[in-house]
Amino acid sequence: MILDVDEFIRRFILHILPPRFMKIRYFGLLGNRNKTKKLTLCKTLTNTKVLTKENISPLEILKKVSGKDFNLCPVCGIGHLIRPSPA
Repeated sequence: MILDVDEFIRRFILHILPPRFMKIRYFGLLGNRNKTKKLTLCKTLTNTKVLTKENISPLEILKKVSGKDFNLCPVCGIGHLIRPSPA
């Protein structure tokens, strides 16, 4: 989608709340109450894979979801990239 500058600014400003207003983040699908039940229901209704809570790293989750190994070297595709641990 290509927008004029004026239209982009107009749409951007629609997301800015007026003074003394506060965002409410306690309702809806991602509200804390029953969040897991609601998300599980949404995933079953949309036929999305439901990942169980396992102690796995984010890279392993990406590998499960995308099927791509992000530890492999992007140049040669053979070597593994290992992040240094913080000192």
